Amino acid sequence: MNPFLLTSTTLVYFALFAEGVFGATSYPNNPYSKPPSQWSSMENKFEQHCSPYGISIFAKDWPRDKFLHACNMLAQLLDNDQDGCADDANVVKTIRASQSGMAMFATDKNSNYDLIANTFNAQPLYSFETKPGCSGSNESQNCRDAAIEEIFHLVTQKGLSPAYPTDFGECDSKINNISAMQFQMDIARGGHFVSIPNNYPGSSIYHYDDKTCDYSCMTTEFIYWSLTSLLNGQDSSQISEEWEANTPAKLQSELPDMVNLLRNHPNTMVLLSSNGVLPGNSVTGATGTYSPPSMTCSNGCGLDGSGCGSQGNSFDLDICSLPPVVPIAPTPPTPPTPSGGNDLNGEEACENKGFTKNECKNIGNGNSCCEWDSGGCWSGIGKEFCPGTGTQPTVSPQTPPKPITNPTRAPQRPPTPIPTKAPQPSPTPVPMTPKPPPGSDDLNGEEACENNGFTNNECKNVGNDNSCCVWDIGECWSTIGRDPCPGTGTTLPPPSPPTNGSCVDSPLRFKLRLDNGKSQFKDCAWVANDPSICTRFGKVISHCPETCGECATCKDAPLKFKVTINGNTGNKNCKWVRKNKTEKKCDYSGVRETCRKTCNGCE
Repeated sequence: MNPFLLTSTTLVYFALFAEGVFGATSYPNNPYSKPPSQWSSMENKFEQHCSPYGISIFAKDWPRDKFLHACNMLAQLLDNDQDGCADDANVVKTIRASQSGMAMFATDKNSNYDLIANTFNAQPLYSFETKPGCSGSNESQNCRDAAIEEIFHLVTQKGLSPAYPTDFGECDSKINNISAMQFQMDIARGGHFVSIPNNYPGSSIYHYDDKTCDYSCMTTEFIYWSLTSLLNGQDSSQISEEWEANTPAKLQSELPDMVNLLRNHPNTMVLLSSNGVLPGNSVTGATGTYSPPSMTCSNGCGLDGSGCGSQGNSFDLDICSLPPVVPIAPTPPTPPTPSGGNDLNGEEACENKGFTKNECKNIGNGNSCCEWDSGGCWSGIGKEFCPGTGTQPTVSPQTPPKPITNPTRAPQRPPTPIPTKAPQPSPTPVPMTPKPPPGSDDLNGEEACENNGFTNNECKNVGNDNSCCVWDIGECWSTIGRDPCPGTGTTLPPPSPPTNGSCVDSPLRFKLRLDNGKSQFKDCAWVANDPSICTRFGKVISHCPETCGECATCKDAPLKFKVTINGNTGNKNCKWVRKNKTEKKCDYSGVRETCRKTCNGCE
């Protein structure tokens, strides 16, 4: 273990015992508590634990200020009016019944999920991505706090959704069973897509394209985007590729029924109401914005967990089977009807129909129209006709939805055309030098390590003992929070400008939809035979930066690629690489050259 981290952890322990924490838990500055008995095995493996409203947060190798921020973030999301009582006890009780909480490590690379009890349903969060000073409405293009999103996911996915499944459910993807929120998501995406479509309709405002994110995952992200936008918590420059309704006015214009669902649902979460606020708008994050009057609640669910329901302890819990709180009859949406003609084209016959793998392979007279990929059924013939599909293919028997009038929304703007131009060299960046803080010789960890444009090697060599910083997900991060980094009292070495020496084309074949509508796997040798491909198909540039003359721009390749893992070849993308076990995935043949930014392949 890093010796400086060990020292910081030891100091945390001394502070806990010196303050008599375990007998005097209080928020916001002393939230420490002992874990429940069923998770006592985690007590000696995670140095810090808090449990606002009886929901456990475990942290390992975390600076104290960031840990306090996370504890208070969860508390204020659940108690947004700060009266010391959970706003909606049903949501808290559901999270506890689902055995859910946070398990927080320093970085993805240093995570050890074997330390987590089998009965603990953990939501991850990492110290390097937690930035208390950039939380709430303080988020900007260059400074973002991931704690608010990941803890928000815990509250909605493990609490709000199973507590109110008819309106906020995330578990079902069948079109006649989806929740009211998922119905709004389908409007935002331009249709009911169980898996990620090859191309979203031009009218869509929510177009997340991570193929590893299924329909339930899409719903989890959708309510986060919607509510944080409604509460003025989004920066459009960061998220426009995924989400366009990033302000209250845009959300009201594009999805008025989603605003109505959030504002007028019978749950009692103040966060969703017109009085809701995002926690963390202070220099110390949520530690500076949450100030409850007491730990107990005389007539409800209190910070100490009293009145918050029983804690689940099952080995085979299914969160989608938890009993709902309020049964409300759903309004089923109308599935789309295919366009006219005797035979359907390939996309109409194969895609967005909810087929199983076997059903997908048996479409059409010759069973050659569709292909199964990434958990979904896709056209193998583009928009050419699929013989034998003059009538709509059928899926596995289920209760058909009742026909209703299609929902209406504000008129959509036409999609903005993407201009094409010859590749341009990026300007040479000006080396950045961290400024020493006033009254101190050494910089703190965040000042010394973060947002300085360091390469992997420069990151690892900051400070006297090279222990202040860590390289993770293509960037340099502090491992010591805001503690001083010895040896940084003088100006740090300037970062190296990007070079073209390691700029090579990806050796992996990538999936590209061609002008004829068909999707085929191609490689950079094919691109080299016709340089106009770089401008005709813009996404090719990041796969073939050398061929397309874009070496100065360090980006991940956006298209799906074929990669061989332990002898098996499958289709993946760079978002899959970033999701977890990043270093291991980067070592697979060809991945480092394909996901250049994530895998630090630009040095």
